[in-house]
Amino acid sequence: MSENLLWDNALEGFGGASARSLFFRSGINKEHISSTEKKRRFHDFLVYGFKRGKIVEFDEINNIPIFSGKSPDDVVAKILKDWPQKNTMESLDDGGEFYLYFIQLNGFAELIEGTRVEPLG
Repeated sequence: MSENLLWDNALEGFGGASARSLFFRSGINKEHISSTEKKRRFHDFLVYGFKRGKIVEFDEINNIPIFSGKSPDDVVAKILKDWPQKNTMESLDDGGEFYLYFIQLNGFAELIEGTRVEPLG
């Protein structure tokens, strides 16, 4: 399966899920690369979603989408700024550092047909 097809499929109907499940759906968790490289790949995946009109920045406190005018790259960098420094392979299981990070990660939501937003979790 090509990366774009895999990523397009991962971006279908992800709203309401955690960022952890989106990370798994993207296939990045299976890649045998460093945690730093996985962050770069997940960054690229989220930027791809923004550019495809599937992801929108989201203010969870006020329950509204944010249209800041910033580039997708800048928005995703802000969303992933607290990425743990630990090795992902040691910490993707339930209760691990990345598990906790991903289930709390927000700042973006699924944009559904340009008319409705479905936040994470």
